[in-house]
Amino acid sequence: MDLRSGAVKSVATGVALKYHSPGCGTGDTAEFTINPGDNQRRTQVLTVDMPKGKIEHSVTVDGQVTSVVPTKDGPVGVLGGSLVRLPRKGPASGRPVEVAKTGGLAYDLRPEAGGGVDLAVQLAAGKSSQIMRERSGKLSRLGEGNHTDLQLLQGRAGHAIAVGASRTASTSGLHKVSTRGLPNGATGVSLDGGAVMGLGAKTDQSAPLILAGHSGKLLKRKAAGASKRPSTSLPAPAPKAAGGTSAAKSAYSIGSASQAASPGIEPASLRTATADTTAVAPAAATTVSSTTPKCSVGRNEENRQVMQPGTAQVSWAAQMAEQGR
Repeated sequence: MDLRSGAVKSVATGVALKYHSPGCGTGDTAEFTINPGDNQRRTQVLTVDMPKGKIEHSVTVDGQVTSVVPTKDGPVGVLGGSLVRLPRKGPASGRPVEVAKTGGLAYDLRPEAGGGVDLAVQLAAGKSSQIMRERSGKLSRLGEGNHTDLQLLQGRAGHAIAVGASRTASTSGLHKVSTRGLPNGATGVSLDGGAVMGLGAKTDQSAPLILAGHSGKLLKRKAAGASKRPSTSLPAPAPKAAGGTSAAKSAYSIGSASQAASPGIEPASLRTATADTTAVAPAAATTVSSTTPKCSVGRNEENRQVMQPGTAQVSWAAQMAEQGR
């Protein structure tokens, strides 16, 4: 959607409705995620030119890759306890290449101005999350915060916004933003961190509270009216996912060096940084089980799950959001 004109370009149907998709970068490219097949054991990533509304590339890999964002060297995401890079050209199927082990659960990936990726990592022990930066396969520590409060949001020109961080390195280029004054935390932030948005007890979703970053003043406003009619055109289906290994043979565990021969991923050892920030010592990586996942509540068990919206309901909600309702 062009926010200036309100023009809508349909790209593809079937993309995942997840908090981490689409993933945006410092340019006009975004990565949309699809999980074809059963139990989210494979991931398809669509690289989209947003101004043109055109799919530039589609790649399918084994494993559940999350938080995929565009970088100059190709899409980067999280697979188990590692950062991985996906093929950006060539065949429609491939293998993710390990970039670095994170030592915990990585989330909020944000491409940064120096060509790397900033990310938050929830450590296996304790309640803290760390902000890290990956450059050329090396991880450095930039800051930290309570994992229930810390968010890393995309900022202007590759300088991420650290919301709820207790500490950030002065040389990191991050913008540290406090949510003090917002009763329910932050739901969004302006590109420069000057305005932080969040919901109050009686605020409308389309008219959140706005916290002025410099003065700390809390602003309230009414929802803006819609200037354009909603688009009802249907996009084309997403490209068909390329074939991968069978579920029985799929191996996408990431862990110690003894697992480096896994056919689902190309490994790379973690190298510590010696830059102006604190270097991260190698840590034991989280391992994704290569066996069939088990859940206490089976998928699609109608009597044990909250009812989910259907496609018509999702479409209606999107149209209402476009109208500011």
